[in-house]
Amino acid sequence: MIPAPPLLRIGARLIEGVVLLAIVTLTFGACAVASDAARTEQEAWMPFLLSVTVVPAIVSLVHLVLTASAGGSLGKRILGLRVCTLDGQPAPLWRLLLRELLFFFGLSVTVIPVIDLVLAFVRPDTRGLSDLLLGTQIMKVSAVQSAP
Repeated sequence: MIPAPPLLRIGARLIEGVVLLAIVTLTFGACAVASDAARTEQEAWMPFLLSVTVVPAIVSLVHLVLTASAGGSLGKRILGLRVCTLDGQPAPLWRLLLRELLFFFGLSVTVIPVIDLVLAFVRPDTRGLSDLLLGTQIMKVSAVQSAP
């Protein structure tokens, strides 16, 4: 295994972003249909409120389960990347949970993803901010190693 190149890490996030955009679009479409059938204004807003709270929670849970069970989220798996500890072992669940929390916190504070990206490009080991804080790394694995 070798450290994942920053462009592959970006590619994985882009794949995940497209999937998330599709989920959000479908959810908001369903919410619009549900709102049209609502009898009161409160009933009309409830589907949208649920979609901005429940959908991110479900997506985050799926992301965490995929990373814990298969070594990486959908985008990482497609591109042959794995989240590991510094010695190449699968990252423990507590580190993956903290990575997920840092990711969502980072989305609300835009400077954190920028710092993460800059570090991934500048550091020889391509570790970003969350990797440095949690003792993890994203590795590129060969087809032989990534086979189940």
